[in-house]
Amino acid sequence: MATAKNRALKLRQTFEQTQEQFARMLKVSFTTVSRWENGHTMPTGVGGAILDLLDKARDRCEDELIMDELRECKDQAEVIGKLAILGQ
Repeated sequence: MATAKNRALKLRQTFEQTQEQFARMLKVSFTTVSRWENGHTMPTGVGGAILDLLDKARDRCEDELIMDELRECKDQAEVIGKLAILGQ
């Protein structure tokens, strides 16, 4: 579980968001994000799928402007839309 724990935390930090902001963006509860980061549960469902997409985008996006656009996303739909545009 350490890998999932580190991944969720690093992604949230990449997006410069609090756990509450990140949870809102992913449409999961604050508790869910906290459990992922503490290694108590693994990301699953839509939230887990979006984490996978964000992880891939982070690895591929060396362009800081693209990451800034992703950081500005307010919810799942906006994240998915931006990732689709980027060809993720």
